Amino acid sequence: MSNWIVNGSRIAAPIVGNTYLIKHSRKGTFHGRVIALRGEWLDVVIVEGRAGAMCSYNECEVGDDLTVRDTLCQLTSVPS
Repeated sequence: MSNWIVNGSRIAAPIVGNTYLIKHSRKGTFHGRVIALRGEWLDVVIVEGRAGAMCSYNECEVGDDLTVRDTLCQLTSVPS
């Protein structure tokens, strides 16, 4: 069963190529475009905002690739 929550509903998977507002329990809130889906892992490129981290050298900014896990975030579709 999928753990992906998009727009408040559980879905099979986010759509590769779409942009989402990502609310991550550890990394914060940012916009990311999906570049790959690997089961419970989602690879995105940040298109707006920044992803925080426990260590400053792990923080990500616009243009950086980032991997997030399904159980740690909620996604909201962002119109293109």
